[in-house]
Amino acid sequence: MTRFSALWLLPLLLASTTVSAQQPAPGAPPLPPAPPPNAAPPQPQPDGTQAAPPPDAQPPPAYPPQAAPPPAAYPPPGGYPPPAGYPPPAGYPPAQGYPPPAGYPPPGYPPSGYPPPGYPAQPGYPAPYGSPYGGGRPPGYETHDGGYLRLQLGGGYTSMKASSGGDTAEISGGGGAFGISLGFALAPNFIIYGAIMDSVASNPDIKINGVSGGSGSGSAGVVGLGPGAALYFEPSNTFLSATLLFSQLVVNDSSGNKIGQSDWGATFELEAGKEWWVSDNWGIGGSAQLMLGAMKDKDTLDTGDPPTWNLVAFSILFCATYN
Repeated sequence: MTRFSALWLLPLLLASTTVSAQQPAPGAPPLPPAPPPNAAPPQPQPDGTQAAPPPDAQPPPAYPPQAAPPPAAYPPPGGYPPPAGYPPPAGYPPAQGYPPPAGYPPPGYPPSGYPPPGYPAQPGYPAPYGSPYGGGRPPGYETHDGGYLRLQLGGGYTSMKASSGGDTAEISGGGGAFGISLGFALAPNFIIYGAIMDSVASNPDIKINGVSGGSGSGSAGVVGLGPGAALYFEPSNTFLSATLLFSQLVVNDSSGNKIGQSDWGATFELEAGKEWWVSDNWGIGGSAQLMLGAMKDKDTLDTGDPPTWNLVAFSILFCATYN
């Protein structure tokens, strides 16, 4: 029995000794990890090549590690495209082809009067004619400079009155008026010119000492020529002009024959008007004209002091001006 018990304990003692032999001694370095139970070292092949790893073996990681590619829906470099129909931020000009939002551009843009008249085009940056953004206007465009021509035609009222020896004579009536002025600009909007002007009363009424003697069948009027000046005001294109005329009164019969006249005298003409540009250099409009003058009567039979004819004429004229 004792021998049987010892033999029975012998396998247990051997097993304990094997386990204790696998433990490291105190102070010894740790043992390397044991290989997995299913792993087997690759065996060399007869041809000298290495055996293929098992199907479930993981490949070793690459070095250095590679960055993973971005997903297909990742935004492209340079900005994320806005979704369809996304409006631009407030105050940002709309993209080409995008309908502008309500209220864009703001009221008053571009500002009125831009570019200023006569603003020259920048060198190397021509702009199309009529463009509201720079480029300027061609020289002389809607400006009062250079040569000057004004044509006038209209009608009004002419009155001539004289006194001699206590008697008063007056010739008056309505009729036509015309004028031609030719000159040049001394400075922008300031013109000097020479003019020929005429104001005529057709079939005038004749009064002696205030009593009407009937209507004549001819005409009576004043014709004069002399220097003048005009000043234009922009941007309204209104003007004032004044002319000093060397003038003469002329009376004609119904056949146009001269039956009376005065000596040459002086007549002052004052005019105010407004014109509108209809092309680069032509303007049309209207004006009001006042003429005041005094001329001595020309009577060779009168040995005394001849009477003086006082002229008052008022006309409304149509104007056409080239400048």
